[in-house]
Amino acid sequence: MSHNLVFPLLRTPDLDAVFDLADRLLALGAVAESERIDGTELWARVPTRTALKQLLEAVPEARVHEGIRKSAETPEDAPVPPEDDYGAYLELPTPQHARAATHAALRVHDRLQVHWNDLCWPAVPALGLSWTRRHAHLQVNTHHEAEGLDHPWTPHHMLYLHAGDDRHAEWLAAQVGATLIGEPYIH
Repeated sequence: MSHNLVFPLLRTPDLDAVFDLADRLLALGAVAESERIDGTELWARVPTRTALKQLLEAVPEARVHEGIRKSAETPEDAPVPPEDDYGAYLELPTPQHARAATHAALRVHDRLQVHWNDLCWPAVPALGLSWTRRHAHLQVNTHHEAEGLDHPWTPHHMLYLHAGDDRHAEWLAAQVGATLIGEPYIH
């Protein structure tokens, strides 16, 4: 059984620097063709319907589950139902929409996560590593450093590289002129 290891790669208050490095990694990981609705996502925890409506207006190109859209269309500003409170998951049309969508969403919401799924990390024959879709994932956390969206606010943003093997993660980081900055956690 393999585990998805999540490696911290960059911690900085400069969100564009995070996206610049993410773009270089995305160029290495061919985006897999998929009909699924989970290619590139923007996640937020929104406690009220007004906050949800503001988030959806900030990122109009995003697709969301019908229940989220209906909740945002409810006229009164009430708390979001508990089953929806932890997450508004906005699917972005392409991986390239993530930077602009994140900047727009940060104007109305402070802590977000961006997830690039459906990637393929390339083979590294010299290390005995074959190409893989399993665990090939990138993640950006804005203004928080932990997995959950309810962790304390910080001025920094984090870029995480998901891989099944530390050798693959180290090789990927080296290809874009970066190094891993800490111990991975298991996701």
